[in-house]
Amino acid sequence: MKTFVWSLVIFKEEPFDKAVDFFALGVTLFEAAFGIYPYNPNDPKSSICYETPRYPIGADDVLVDFLNKLLCKDQKKRKVYIANIRKHRFFGGINWEQLEAGETRAPFSACRKDLKEMTKTTIDLYKRLIFCDLGKTAQALFMGFSFVSEEWEAIQNLKTKEDKRRS
Repeated sequence: MKTFVWSLVIFKEEPFDKAVDFFALGVTLFEAAFGIYPYNPNDPKSSICYETPRYPIGADDVLVDFLNKLLCKDQKKRKVYIANIRKHRFFGGINWEQLEAGETRAPFSACRKDLKEMTKTTIDLYKRLIFCDLGKTAQALFMGFSFVSEEWEAIQNLKTKEDKRRS
């Protein structure tokens, strides 16, 4: 998958927050559902900024609506769309309380009966990643950049405190 998920905000040179992650989710879900990138990979800047993804004929209306909300180019509108994302029809039938409590079962079994033996395989993820050549000028914008979400830091702090308490 060639995912240029960061491109929309970078190309538009706008400030961004975690709503950009939902745009990335939309791109990833589009690729998973249809097996193609939703924008023109030969002209990602123009395509991402100005074009609307085209959906295959017969694509599920609920999925298309969900993807349109995730891939909305206007960050303010996207924030409104994702504010109550759990209530979208795409997630119909999910009991969120049970899911968060770990009390739900998978909607399908991942076990295959035709497999007699499982083998452990190690994959070098860095070799599998496809990087976009931004050019030296654009790449320089990212020098020294790092981001850690406040939620992730809080979770890590809680885990550290829990580990110390158990010791």
